[in-house]
Amino acid sequence: RFAGSMLDRVYLLAERYARFDVRIHGLEQLVSRMQPGCGVLLLGAHVGSFEVLRVASMGHPEVKLRVVLDTQKTPALTSLLHALNPEIGRNVIDASRPGHEVVLALAEAAREGALIALLADRAREGEATVMADFLGEPAPFPVAPFLIGERLQLPIVLCLGMYRGGNRYDVHFELFDERLVLPRRDGGEALRAVAQRYAARLEHHV
Repeated sequence: RFAGSMLDRVYLLAERYARFDVRIHGLEQLVSRMQPGCGVLLLGAHVGSFEVLRVASMGHPEVKLRVVLDTQKTPALTSLLHALNPEIGRNVIDASRPGHEVVLALAEAAREGALIALLADRAREGEATVMADFLGEPAPFPVAPFLIGERLQLPIVLCLGMYRGGNRYDVHFELFDERLVLPRRDGGEALRAVAQRYAARLEHHV
């Protein structure tokens, strides 16, 4: 499944959308929260294909998409994908850069009214995590995506491109939070609760 969806990324980034049968669910939950000068935070996961969400923006060149990813994690793959579609590279917010640069890039994207997409299910080495129940076992989830959501004060929408085999994908958009607020007191417990809510929705779709 991973190999198949990885190959599909090549076609998706080359904008060969006609090869795919993509069903889109809940798009109105995203569209209704897109406003000029106010972005939307999209939370995805390492399942299926995140690139397939580009199919949802077909015919809407005004929609700006900024993807947060660590370009140093798989540099060879990153170079290949950027070679296929140089525009993708210009829309990446590189998470391997110093923290203050990432924060400034996120704030700028939010002011542009961009869709800011990141994967919220896997932590980088040394990154803070909290434990949440997932498929019957405790699993570590990173806290950074939720701290980013609170800092930016943007609507948060789940976006999962679930692979159904062959050339078939289902893209699900689902409101996660209108504006995430974490209390100063018992902040750790609040983060665990938010991560558990995310884990539960991910578990549902998986």
